[in-house]
Amino acid sequence: MMRISENPFIEYQFIAEVDVVNILYLLPTHALGGGNTQLVCVSIDGSEPIVFNVNTIGIGRSNAWKENVLRNQACCEVPF
Repeated sequence: MMRISENPFIEYQFIAEVDVVNILYLLPTHALGGGNTQLVCVSIDGSEPIVFNVNTIGIGRSNAWKENVLRNQACCEVPF
């Protein structure tokens, strides 16, 4: 099991008075070798973290990977 507290993190504080969807915009990266994955975890107000796998290449070059390369961004939607 992954321990989030043992990995690098960044923390933001914000106030939302209505339900929102936060979108994380990340720089696209090359897939990691050796079966490793690159993950992003989001926890809001101490909730259970939502884990996103940023690797989109899969086997071959997936459509998601191609879109990320063309726009030079990888996006993750986080409901709040």
